[in-house]
Amino acid sequence: MKRIIALTLLLALIPSAASAKEYKTTFAKDGAPMVTKPFGSFGNYQVGDCQYETEANLVLNEWPTSVITTQDVLGAYYANGEDAAQNFFLSTGFDGHRASAVTPIFNRTQIIYAADHGGVEVVQTDGLLSHMFAMIRANSRQVTLVNEGIVYIFPWWYFLKVYDSSGSSLTYYAVTWKG
Repeated sequence: MKRIIALTLLLALIPSAASAKEYKTTFAKDGAPMVTKPFGSFGNYQVGDCQYETEANLVLNEWPTSVITTQDVLGAYYANGEDAAQNFFLSTGFDGHRASAVTPIFNRTQIIYAADHGGVEVVQTDGLLSHMFAMIRANSRQVTLVNEGIVYIFPWWYFLKVYDSSGSSLTYYAVTWKG
């Protein structure tokens, strides 16, 4: 009996995949990548709310049991506008979770640290167009992204080739959390 209790306590101390941020890309039967729970696209396929979608997915990365709906994300987008997303994230946030700071970062060491300690907002700018997505994990070899609710795991070289090529540029923001 003591062994069963000890084993139960030991297993309770081992972090779950969600708390350890070990997400994997999920695929539909046709092989296309699809939204991985707990993340979501939050209307980003129909509306350009990628800033708010990114922030909602960063909350879900830290608190996987949070309840954030498409209505919540679109409501924030329509109420605050495209250019006020970071202010919303700092002042209100989603499901009671808000950022304490959103800070520009500039090198790979900072990006790797930030991805594993709150997440990173990544802004891809290509001429007049821009798009934001979340980086939720990184190490010296690879990055884990959440873009429109889909988890992507890429080697750094491939990430930079795909997202930082042909005239586009990337800007990174470290996210830290209140409490």
